[in-house]
Amino acid sequence: MFTQQEVEHFVIQKFAVLQSEYNFKPPKVKKEGWITRIDFIKGDIAIEVELDWREFDVFLLIVRLEAGKLPQGYYISDGKRCRQHLLTLIKEKRWPVDQALVSQIRSRARTDPRKRETGELKTRIASYQVLLLSCLSRILAEESLFDTSQKSSH
Repeated sequence: MFTQQEVEHFVIQKFAVLQSEYNFKPPKVKKEGWITRIDFIKGDIAIEVELDWREFDVFLLIVRLEAGKLPQGYYISDGKRCRQHLLTLIKEKRWPVDQALVSQIRSRARTDPRKRETGELKTRIASYQVLLLSCLSRILAEESLFDTSQKSSH
């Protein structure tokens, strides 16, 4: 049996590298019903790990902050896109990443939530961490991160 706290603590431990090596602020944990969001903030962006307890799943999103704060909207806030799933961003920007890792994360999303276990959830969290770190320099340097009209491959 697992506890939500155990998984949340695992996320904070796995992503501690954001704070120690990339100068992100300490994580902010927000719980809303079946969802827990853990945000790591730096400058005008946040790395958001979303734990969906109903689906027993995890998502990693890149968030555009508004005046240094998390946006009010989920995907759209103040008329602008404010959150993007990491996998979508990688695809849109055509960033060269480990496609086997991307496939592993995507295939995991198609399994029956009732059959998911804590170990699998932790494996997926760890996979997201590796994928994020492989493209974090691009995320931090990209000025048009939320602009879907421009594609880049650098």
